[in-house]
Amino acid sequence: MDTVAQDRKASRKNANRLSFNIGNLLLLIALIGISLGWWVDRNGSHSDEYDVQGLIKVSYTIRKSPNSISGGVIENAEGIDFRGSNIVIFKMDSGVVLPANNLIDFRWQRVKTLGR
Repeated sequence: MDTVAQDRKASRKNANRLSFNIGNLLLLIALIGISLGWWVDRNGSHSDEYDVQGLIKVSYTIRKSPNSISGGVIENAEGIDFRGSNIVIFKMDSGVVLPANNLIDFRWQRVKTLGR
């Protein structure tokens, strides 16, 4: 009888070592999710950084208020991003954000280089 009691104690002791609760499982899943999100963000493809890439000339007219409009030309832009409610024009050292709902006219064309 003594060996049966010892076997039960040993099996309970081994079961307690391998057991975990739902909180530990959720913590593990959260850590894995955060790690994967960070890895995808850091190692994601940067080849499609902009919707339109290359040297671009952009001209635009925008409504500033009900009675005034403004416009401009941006030479040698690197890319244009059309995502969201704004159009973002990127240059090497700066950028311009244009609210899409206020645009009256927006045109872009690729700048031809000598090598192409």
